[in-house]
Amino acid sequence: MVSRFKIPRGAAWLLMLCLLPSMTVFASPREGTVYGFSPEPAWIKPARPQYDAQATSSNLTNGTWYLMLDHQIQITASGDDQYRHVALQVVNASGVEAQSQLDFEVDPSFQALSFHTLKLVRNGTVVDERTRARITALPQESALEQHVYNGSYRIDVVLSDVQVGDIIEYEYTVHSEEKLFPGHYSARLSTAWSVPVLWQHIRISYPRNRSIRYRFSAAPITPQTVQNGDRTELDFTWENLAAIPSDRDRPNWYQTWPELEFSDFADWAAVAERTNPLFAIAARSRPKVEAAVASLRAAGGPPERQVLHALQMVQEDVRYTSISIGRGSHVPTDPETILERRFGDCKDKALLLATLLQKLGIDARPALVHSELGPNLEHWLPTPYAFNHAIVRVRIGPSIYWLDGTASKQYSALRDIAPPEFAFALPVDPQIRALEKIPRPTPDSGSRIIESTIDISKGVQENASFSVDTRYQGSEADSIRRSFAKKSSQQRQSEYLNYYTRHYPGIKTAGDVTVNDDLDNNVLTTHEHYLIEHPFRIDDKGKATFSVRIDEFYRYGRTLDSAVRKAPLAIDYPDHIQQNFIVKLPEDWEVKNDSTQIDNPAFKYRSSTTLVGHDVKLNYEYEALSDHVDPDALAQYAQDRSKLYNDLDFTFTHHLHSAPKAAAPLAIAVVPFFTGLLSLALGIWLMWRFVYRYDPPPRSVPAGTASGIAGWLLLPALNVLVYPIMFLV
Repeated sequence: MVSRFKIPRGAAWLLMLCLLPSMTVFASPREGTVYGFSPEPAWIKPARPQYDAQATSSNLTNGTWYLMLDHQIQITASGDDQYRHVALQVVNASGVEAQSQLDFEVDPSFQALSFHTLKLVRNGTVVDERTRARITALPQESALEQHVYNGSYRIDVVLSDVQVGDIIEYEYTVHSEEKLFPGHYSARLSTAWSVPVLWQHIRISYPRNRSIRYRFSAAPITPQTVQNGDRTELDFTWENLAAIPSDRDRPNWYQTWPELEFSDFADWAAVAERTNPLFAIAARSRPKVEAAVASLRAAGGPPERQVLHALQMVQEDVRYTSISIGRGSHVPTDPETILERRFGDCKDKALLLATLLQKLGIDARPALVHSELGPNLEHWLPTPYAFNHAIVRVRIGPSIYWLDGTASKQYSALRDIAPPEFAFALPVDPQIRALEKIPRPTPDSGSRIIESTIDISKGVQENASFSVDTRYQGSEADSIRRSFAKKSSQQRQSEYLNYYTRHYPGIKTAGDVTVNDDLDNNVLTTHEHYLIEHPFRIDDKGKATFSVRIDEFYRYGRTLDSAVRKAPLAIDYPDHIQQNFIVKLPEDWEVKNDSTQIDNPAFKYRSSTTLVGHDVKLNYEYEALSDHVDPDALAQYAQDRSKLYNDLDFTFTHHLHSAPKAAAPLAIAVVPFFTGLLSLALGIWLMWRFVYRYDPPPRSVPAGTASGIAGWLLLPALNVLVYPIMFLV
């Protein structure tokens, strides 16, 4: 539902895509008119770029900088015209490569594109590219991988002879006609970019009798307001806009680039009033719809059970395919047609599910949401173009459930189905006056528990058995069930073995992977059996080591690729996982009972090591508490991740050539003891008998001079003193 015009080469694709309204309007230009050439429209206020401006290394992105971005909008009685004038300079080979091809995407069912100028400016000389460039227009279904058919055309402009230093300049207008919500207009325009811009201008002209509101998502500026006859004009100008780089791994809802919004809808109640008719449920009888309702009613059960059966039918029996051409991008298909052809998109499935449930006497309404805006949606100016997805709100007594017909088939009880992560919704309900908040899914809405046993009780130099039982619950069971449906058991077996080979060299399959699927409780369990040949690695000194790999936790602790950032860091949520090991040892092993606890605002982590007999029990648990980490909390988060990572894995060590022995009790060795005493006595006698000699009186020495044993007598004297100590040691 976003505007389909784009220039996806280099930085320009994001720049020009963001210049367009965030949602399309629907038009019916002349048949076959996809693009053409025409003079500048008379309603614009012409501006010319500053050709002599000098680029510096600080204002370049990918070898390019923008001299001018001029965006002017004229709102008409039947739609709007969007004029753009772009001038950019390429300053190196990278810029030439990125900008010498321009790509546009338009939908001929509601858009037509008119080029006004297409030129190169080289050293003050203008080269007209309208006759030199290669321009092609071909059908381009850009979302086929998502099973979306939008009827768009790609207009590809290949410029000729682009050189370093050239200024690429072009002007064009996109003509649109509003038929879905005639008399209304809304748009979102970026006001800063990932590229530097010397001068930017946004001008919007609209009939004086229409009220257009605007809002900035960041620091506002005051526009120049002009009354020009029967029209009002708002004029915004920026100069020397610095590039704003985008951080990787940011949440979908985070706005990197500030935006300027326009809308003439007074409030969300006005939006609901205009969208309700699109989802009107036909009162007349429909054979296939009535048959489906009868089947659901015959299955019986309380309302919650009937809702789950209807949801599963829509999820499984109606495949996702979207024909988003013209009105089909906003107006759902009749439920009877959906059941007949067995495919539809989100709005088709939402209307079908709501229709079935209402005919069962259950309060159900389609609800409009945005798949990426999240909490930002409540800050938007009201507009029906604020939504790109549809789900269903179900009310049973005081309980409210939010259900997505495009999700994989869900088996959890209705109360256990996690609400989709859209934050806010606009139910298609005549009584609705504002957006409704969708509760966040709880951390335990889906969990995974891995129980592993490694048996090395036969000995350090023998093979070990390895078994793994994994229990998937809730949304985790739904997800793994969908994954299993795409692969054969042989493929699954091979993938599992290849995975463990990275952690345990010499591992082999010891049995088929078996699957137990408890649909009633939405629990799926897998059982794996392996043989690890000679798990201990033995070095040349006889040291044997074996490490238990806590493989499911590595991704929660690895070093961050982008720790220095301005945007929040997106993390997986909800996520709750436990991985437990029992390692069976061949003998007594010195293992210390231990535990670790990490409490971070974004996650909590627990681990413990326990020795019970010859079994070592290793338990690990991780639970996400948030879907993002703010930049000011990133340092602590990175530190706690490092602690988590350092706590993973457990290594067993054994020395083959020096097996531990019990210490002997302390006692005196009789023979060595008396042999030593006898040797000592003999040594003293020999020294007295043969070594000692009478010396004449020494010469006088000064008073206070030290005297004692000296010369060669020091050696036997030291021997007499040291030998008893050595003997005792």
